[in-house]
Amino acid sequence: MKLLKKMMQVVLATFFFGLLGTSTVFADDSVGWQFVQENGRTYYKKGDLKETYWRVIDGKYYYFDPLSGEMVVGWQYIPAPHKGVTIGPSPRIEISLRPDWFYFGQDGVLQEFVGKQVLEAKTATNTNKHHGEEYDSPAEK
Repeated sequence: MKLLKKMMQVVLATFFFGLLGTSTVFADDSVGWQFVQENGRTYYKKGDLKETYWRVIDGKYYYFDPLSGEMVVGWQYIPAPHKGVTIGPSPRIEISLRPDWFYFGQDGVLQEFVGKQVLEAKTATNTNKHHGEEYDSPAEK
């Protein structure tokens, strides 16, 4: 269970790392929803309404703080109340955002590995999966 939680945290961090390379594109529609910068912060607004949580805009995923509506960028830890990841209204157990894997140590620092790494897995629930590969039975691990 802890490994699954850590993997989901890594997936979220990987997703936000990917957002670092994107640039904010302001919408052409001046009366509809558009990206707006206020006091150095970016929001997606329509009038006084601000978007919150996950949104897909022009085919790209964005996350907006649920309280302030500010666009969140960079490495972030966003606690998930349930197993899996929610992007939009439907929960997803597996998600592939980038082919890269990232590992964080117990201190939360990103570890730099070169080549394939085998990490010890301790879970309370057998999902018949190990590093994203499906096995016929737990004995094959």
